[in-house]
Amino acid sequence: MTKREVLQIFESIASVYPSFNWDQIKLDQWHRLLKDQDFKPTERALDEYMLDNRFPPTIADIRVKPSGATLNVPGLNETKDYINQKIAEGAQAATGNHPARLEALMKIREELGIRG
Repeated sequence: MTKREVLQIFESIASVYPSFNWDQIKLDQWHRLLKDQDFKPTERALDEYMLDNRFPPTIADIRVKPSGATLNVPGLNETKDYINQKIAEGAQAATGNHPARLEALMKIREELGIRG
């Protein structure tokens, strides 16, 4: 996004939110943080924001996430499987049968020459 396009964003914000003030410092800062954004999607995000909010937006309110950027939130079954796996690992560790512990004990026995 160019500085001129950020200025257009400011003009849109000021037309809806009379309390929105800006100066060169604010324009420079917003441009620095929005220069990686495309104007049209950001303008659409601003329009959507202005329809539902009584206060002027922040930069974070109108930044558009890159396409394909999604949260990787596991589903219910995946979460249950993960929890059950961790519980089983904890039970193994508590009983002394954890594979890493057993392997370490075998190495110690070998180094000390203990058989059996």
